[in-house]
Amino acid sequence: MPRKNCPNKKENENKCPCIFLDCPRHGICCECLQYHKTIGNPTACVVGFRKGFSEEELEE
Repeated sequence: MPRKNCPNKKENENKCPCIFLDCPRHGICCECLQYHKTIGNPTACVVGFRKGFSEEELEE
């Protein structure tokens, strides 16, 4: 179950490249990374870094 009081959730949501906006982990990066590691696939932010996007490009 996702954390309800992530202090960075709103800011994270504005920068997150994930297209699944209705995901309960959207904006809660620590839980998103943990979830994707458990199921064995990379997150959208990790895929972006692998494709060569810079941190600034992912923040736009």
